[in-house]
Amino acid sequence: MKRLVLTCIVALFAVCSYAQDKVIAQFLSGAIDKEAFVDGFVGEFSGRYTLDADQVEKLTLLAERKAKNYGEIKTLASQPDTYVKKLESQKIHTMQSMRNVLNKEQYNAYMKGYRVAEKRRRAGK
Repeated sequence: MKRLVLTCIVALFAVCSYAQDKVIAQFLSGAIDKEAFVDGFVGEFSGRYTLDADQVEKLTLLAERKAKNYGEIKTLASQPDTYVKKLESQKIHTMQSMRNVLNKEQYNAYMKGYRVAEKRRRAGK
């Protein structure tokens, strides 16, 4: 049981590799609900990048889809291997979806920040 809890905690920290993942971690832990997750996710990107109305709408749809997916992933917490794989898969899908939401300059800045956060996360291991 201790091992399961430790694995879940490690997985939760692994998910928190870049800024918007704070909102994801809060959602996965049950600290916030779906509406707060969507607002936090969209707010995080709106604050960091200058988004037009169309981008905000696309980002809101993406956040709602992520909330649904993370809600399903939460139920897998008792299966650590599957849980971590699903979280990583969701992270990859998010990066791919962001390409459709952000313009080229914004996406390049997003990926640069992601790479820096991943290096920090790996260095912390």
